[in-house]
Amino acid sequence: MALAANITLSIDGVNDKTTGIERASSAIAVNLSRGFVDGSGAGAASVFYSARRTLASGAAESLDLNGSALADIFGAPLALTKIKGLIIQAADANTTNLTIGNFTNGLATIIGAATQSLVLQPGELFAKVTGSAGGYAVTADTADLLRVANGSGNNASYDIIIIGA
Repeated sequence: MALAANITLSIDGVNDKTTGIERASSAIAVNLSRGFVDGSGAGAASVFYSARRTLASGAAESLDLNGSALADIFGAPLALTKIKGLIIQAADANTTNLTIGNFTNGLATIIGAATQSLVLQPGELFAKVTGSAGGYAVTADTADLLRVANGSGNNASYDIIIIGA
């Protein structure tokens, strides 16, 4: 099985301003892209995981990226040693925030130290992608858990995509 993936961020926008009788306009059309071929070196990946997950009010989960709890679509357990891309999007319909990180044995390299975290408000998107050969290290038993916690009040859903080796 060979992996091929392309992550693209497309930005199209126009900013118009009118001052008095003059009008100024600025436009942007940018496509930022990172492609991956099968493998583990620079610009390469061999593992792809995606899911839509839901957490109950006040609940949390720790996704083991180098264990047997998570499996790809073919049923193979994730055994990542490096992450090349991580994309998480909180559902628009959520009414609570999701907190990513801040956990013992947490995946430290992608958001800083294991004790650091980031908060995703409803509809918010987080993406970190690298083409480097080393990627973001995943170390079995010491730095391989990605913690996602939901605030109190309602269930919350999120989409997650992981590309790695």
